Amino acid sequence: SNPLAPVIAGSITSPTSLNGASAVYVSGKYAYVANTVDNSLRIIDISNPSTPTIIGGVASSTVLKGAASVYVSGGYAYVTAGNSLRTILVSNPSSPTIVGGVTSTALARATDVKVAGKYAYVTAGSDNALRIIDIASSTAPTIVGGIQSAAYIGGPDTVFVVGKYAYISGSTNNTDMTIIDIGGIDAPSAHIGALQVNTLNVTENLTVANNAYISNGLNVGVGGIAT
Repeated sequence: SNPLAPVIAGSITSPTSLNGASAVYVSGKYAYVANTVDNSLRIIDISNPSTPTIIGGVASSTVLKGAASVYVSGGYAYVTAGNSLRTILVSNPSSPTIVGGVTSTALARATDVKVAGKYAYVTAGSDNALRIIDIASSTAPTIVGGIQSAAYIGGPDTVFVVGKYAYISGSTNNTDMTIIDIGGIDAPSAHIGALQVNTLNVTENLTVANNAYISNGLNVGVGGIAT
């Protein structure tokens, strides 16, 4: 409640299930954790922050070997592992299921993943590249594009996608942040009757003239809710 004096509210430790915990994504009342040593994705109920509880997970020493990052969108968790991106159905948090994936030298040492619309953006640490994967088919995601550059994307560690740009950090010499134009619409104003998006980023104000329906969780910052 006081951003100047943060307090530890809770934690969970598991030498086995969370061995090598490397990345976390939060959606609603669940935290999704990728574990490099356990070769797994674990799902943790965080509805009570003081006592988070592992309620499900999936492990595989083959297809999830070295799981490094995770992003959750549309009922699926997308996990990078080795030279691959795996698609995991998480609609039932207690029993997630691996349903598809793509493996390629173009994804050598896949380090991070972000999802926007029907595409997953994956950094490949050993390939010095950003790869774009069409995830319209959860069972058969397909690499459809990408950019490779040892000079500007050498050994990338992380990627963040906002609008028409991907931001990549963690180059081989650890001194670069690279911005990549990934296309898209850049319009100063628009009037749209219906819009369906995976992630909506609002940099300033959002005004809703009618009702707002939220089917999952609502996370509110330090400003709170005013009525």
